[in-house]
Amino acid sequence: MNTNLSHPIAELLFRSLRGELSEKEQETLDLWRSISEKNEAVYNKVHEEGYIDRELKIFIEGSKKNTALWENIQKDYTQRQQTKKTVRKQFQKKRSLQISPSIAVIAIIIALFIVMTPYIMCQTIIDTLSAKALNIHPGNFKAKLYLEDGRTVELASIQQNPVIEGVNATSARLTDATSPEEDRSTWQTIKIPRGATYSVQLSDSTEVFLNSESELHYPVYFTGKTREVRLKGEGFFKVVPNAKKPFIIHTDTIQVEILDASCNINTYHPERLEIAVTEGEVMIRTKDNKKEWSVKSSQLASLYPDKQNIEIKQVDIWPYIAWKEGQLVFKNQRMEEIMEKLSRYYDITVEFQDPAIKGQRYSGTFKEQSIQKVLESITAAINVKYKIDEKTVTFYQ
Repeated sequence: MNTNLSHPIAELLFRSLRGELSEKEQETLDLWRSISEKNEAVYNKVHEEGYIDRELKIFIEGSKKNTALWENIQKDYTQRQQTKKTVRKQFQKKRSLQISPSIAVIAIIIALFIVMTPYIMCQTIIDTLSAKALNIHPGNFKAKLYLEDGRTVELASIQQNPVIEGVNATSARLTDATSPEEDRSTWQTIKIPRGATYSVQLSDSTEVFLNSESELHYPVYFTGKTREVRLKGEGFFKVVPNAKKPFIIHTDTIQVEILDASCNINTYHPERLEIAVTEGEVMIRTKDNKKEWSVKSSQLASLYPDKQNIEIKQVDIWPYIAWKEGQLVFKNQRMEEIMEKLSRYYDITVEFQDPAIKGQRYSGTFKEQSIQKVLESITAAINVKYKIDEKTVTFYQ
């Protein structure tokens, strides 16, 4: 057996017993736990009440039987740090022995690794875990702009507000740069990938916030008696009022007319569209204009195009628009719905080993937190487990 001791995970487990982990260390340990069921089993065993005390007694009584292991432990950890604290009150009783309790506990954890896992964690694995964690963070500002002449512009890489065919582009938004004398018939499309958001300021100063996996098709300059755009995905519209020139948003199945209002339109599911109005009033019409409905401030309209049916009710609007402020708000939502949002927000894939987990419900709020922090909170609340492999998250009982 290799007795060379350089095992950061064992040290993290030891420090977790003492409640000394930094936030970054806690994230690393949480990620390690999520990688496999064996890792989780090691963690649970270490934290099992009475386990360390029992093993420590056995270790102290039998340490001299494996002098090579003990000498390496003593040499390695005495050189790096000699802790002055104790892990548990019981360790105080053993100070008369010429054995450092902290060193002994780490050795016990290492021994547990040998028994329960096919290898002992080393610094290389820590580096791998850190790299994985860095790859799963909240969405950033990124988009592609498709110009009418066929050119494509990566907006995330744009610097210093260059002018591109009628817009000023920054790393977070587009603003119109077209003068009335220029060609007003030009249209462009902005597409937002998974794991990103972006905002657009149109030529009339209307602001549009676009969520992940969304796109907006709009004119460089509004002409005629209406202001019309086309939306796929989800967008929040803060429309500049103009009674003589209504603002109309087209989707694949409906159109939403806005005179003086702000609203969020979610079309991710064509069979059930959601329009949440934060202020003012909007009119929703079917594509054939045969039906229309009025939705007012603080109301949510859930539209079922196939049935041409709609449900309108008063709601707390914030959970429906919090995404544009970088927040995720869940109110008694099913895990399947929550994970759909998280997969889009963090650009991950989600799998359920047990379909029953999909129906469990959770409430909570997160702002710009790593996926590990979010998953730890959710799984602890609903009493399920998870593991992460690259960008795939799997839930199991």
